[in-house]
Amino acid sequence: MQGKAIFCRKICPEDNSREPYYGTSVMLLDCSKLTHWQWEKQIAEMFDFKRDYQPWTRLWMEAENSIGLLEEEWNHLDTLNEQTKLLHNTRRETQPWKTGLPIDFNRPNRQSGVPKNGD
Repeated sequence: MQGKAIFCRKICPEDNSREPYYGTSVMLLDCSKLTHWQWEKQIAEMFDFKRDYQPWTRLWMEAENSIGLLEEEWNHLDTLNEQTKLLHNTRRETQPWKTGLPIDFNRPNRQSGVPKNGD
């Protein structure tokens, strides 16, 4: 693990709408270096509204030098090509197990940014 506690992908939103962040949906962990992680306690804190989900799941509270980077093909977000090793379907309309089910949301009209019925 090259001395790192965590390996994961750094995600840089293409539209620059958000700051880059660590994607934690696929991680390689050295548990011996993560003794400060107290799963039961931290999950309870989240559900008791004492812990914010986003900073926790984006690893903002971890030391930068404890995180190594996985190549993006280990956590391809809605991209399937020859390099893909793990596919992560992030958009509900691309999730294959949803096939045939009614969609309970409207897709935004890409031109105006305003959702239209049936889009």
